[in-house]
Amino acid sequence: MGHLVSFVPRRARRAITAAGTFAAGTAAVAVVLLAVTAPAGLAATGAAAAPAATAATTHSYSLTSGHVTFTGDGHTWTLGFGWNGSTSGTGQLVLTISTPRLSGLEYHAWTTDQVPAKDLSVSSTGKATLDTGSALSPVLALDLTFTPAKHTKETCLSGSGTDYSGALSGTVSLTTGLKAIKVSKKFTFASPNTLDVSDACVVTPCELGNWSTGVVTPPGTLTTQAIGDASGTPGHLSWLASVARAGVKTASTLLTRTDGGELTVPAPTGMLDVTTSSSGVVTGTATFTSIESTVVKVSCLLDGKKYTDDIDDNVGSYTSSSALTAHTLLTGNISAATSGYGLFTIDTLAKA
Repeated sequence: MGHLVSFVPRRARRAITAAGTFAAGTAAVAVVLLAVTAPAGLAATGAAAAPAATAATTHSYSLTSGHVTFTGDGHTWTLGFGWNGSTSGTGQLVLTISTPRLSGLEYHAWTTDQVPAKDLSVSSTGKATLDTGSALSPVLALDLTFTPAKHTKETCLSGSGTDYSGALSGTVSLTTGLKAIKVSKKFTFASPNTLDVSDACVVTPCELGNWSTGVVTPPGTLTTQAIGDASGTPGHLSWLASVARAGVKTASTLLTRTDGGELTVPAPTGMLDVTTSSSGVVTGTATFTSIESTVVKVSCLLDGKKYTDDIDDNVGSYTSSSALTAHTLLTGNISAATSGYGLFTIDTLAKA
């Protein structure tokens, strides 16, 4: 998987049932919208509450695209999407475009949790079609077919599931509303394209460390957040910093947009000092202070292997002498607040 662009802190994503994440070139968006616990005296964040875990008798699906490219405003954009849902109700859809920018990436994502489950049809052999029709008009329409080439049993901490990989093609129509950038054509997505079919398969990804500026706003409010996240393997970590503005209204009442930038940055130092860059797509610094710490031990999966993770979750505050800021082509500068409540996690992994 590529880099992570997440709009809620990972501490809120402890156990994920049939989690849906997708790669969009080197960017990836987590299709998980959960509530975040704020420190005492602060209201809950505006992130949407997650639905209850899927019952064992109900299939859930996660369709994850590879990437395609198109040109707009003189730049090459990478496009990818993810769909996550079950056999009834509504599903979650995230589509992202990204382009290289100042040693990092600029990205824009369109999200909704109101896609009817019937828009995704899956056969017993893993062949699937996704057709959103006019529901997301005039911003987005997808009419795609996934054809499996092989399948494997999914690695689950509990429950069961099947992972299919194969070919994905069809028509994508996107009108961004940003500098007249739009595309409508038939694409064949590059690998990997995957479909996960789950019977209550619980997949808890191992965490490797993260930090986040807090967001305390009512649902539906425009929010800006900075997030840092580690990837790799224990002892060989790479840190990514992202600043994003979420909840931007679009011409579709069902879709909101998130704009931001992400950059590989040095690992935090101390407890916890964050430095990004002086001239990259993300700039600024922050110092986090812990007010409350909670340590738990969980079982988790990393690259298909089982680990135990001693998680030290910290809730506190942060200050920035230079605001954490994303410098984007299409939406200008996006800056997090220079102080507020903050979260950071220290993870210690051991093979199970």
